[in-house]
Amino acid sequence: MDKKKGLQLVVERIVSTFGNSHLEVLIVEGHRHAEWQEAYSREGIGNVKCLPFSELENRVRSRSPRAELITLIHVTNGVPADSLHEAEKSVKTLTDRGGIIVFTPVSAKNQRRQDLLIAWPSFWAILFLVQEFMLYDLVRPTIWHDEQFDWENLQNMVVFSNRKPIVSDINYHSGSTPYIIDYIHPSVLHETQLKVENLQSVFMTNPSSETDIGFGVNLVLPKKYLKPSYVSKLHREQRKWWVVALLTPWKFSYWSDLWRLQRRLARRMKNS
Repeated sequence: MDKKKGLQLVVERIVSTFGNSHLEVLIVEGHRHAEWQEAYSREGIGNVKCLPFSELENRVRSRSPRAELITLIHVTNGVPADSLHEAEKSVKTLTDRGGIIVFTPVSAKNQRRQDLLIAWPSFWAILFLVQEFMLYDLVRPTIWHDEQFDWENLQNMVVFSNRKPIVSDINYHSGSTPYIIDYIHPSVLHETQLKVENLQSVFMTNPSSETDIGFGVNLVLPKKYLKPSYVSKLHREQRKWWVVALLTPWKFSYWSDLWRLQRRLARRMKNS
């Protein structure tokens, strides 16, 4: 499939899911933003503009509310996220300005901070959920079986929205948030395996050589949380559950229990 046709399929899927009436599209400059702009224009959307993220921040501060206009923001190559606070601020900027966010995080090999898993949708899903934006996996199922795309970027493209889709075929596989949302496309996995095999062969022939493997993916092994003071620790925890989840995503059982506890305590305070 031609790459431009693939981009057009993605745009068609997004627009058909949420509708194109009273829709404006703001594309954050980054990866292939001009091609995305063409794809949205060919879909019949007249109000399409590319802009840097800094300009988007200024639009948030100076915007005048227009209730009849739906803003779709397309992030092509991540947003500022050198710290958890900056990532949270960037998401707040997006959700303040747009009702539909097409989001592609920066790729793993290009991220500057290696202690935050900002290359994966699950990291951002929590921050968007705090702003009451749900994740819709619309893009990847549409073109997953075509290996001709730039899958290093597209494999993590998802949609966040606080609007209800206008179509009824959004199901577990293509629209709702599944239990696992972080995927590696087979073509990317194959390329990574070739790089690893090449690296191994280089070290076998010349053990003293220094070779850049060309990608940076952190693997975190899950750990069991078996302290006897587990419940007490949950009650003493001062951080919000989503902060814990982003800083220590491998402690799923801990921050999910913390989420349930904090939700229960918040309900008690509201009803008292």
